[in-house]
Amino acid sequence: MKQSILKYLLQVFLIVFSVVLGLYLSERIEDRKNARDAKQLLSKIKSELNENKKLLDQWVPYHGEVVRTIDSLSNDEKYQ
Repeated sequence: MKQSILKYLLQVFLIVFSVVLGLYLSERIEDRKNARDAKQLLSKIKSELNENKKLLDQWVPYHGEVVRTIDSLSNDEKYQ
């Protein structure tokens, strides 16, 4: 009787241990996946920001020149 109780307790312990271990490993795998995804997203955001900066570097001088031209036209006596 005592041996069968110990046997059942050992089986219960092994089942509980295996479930807890499975949950722990699953959580660790999910954390690694989330960290990898976050790293990829951050890389994509940095890349997009660099592309946007390049576009701004191209367009800001152009639009600055347009604004200067409009300002000079608005100050010109011919167009008032």
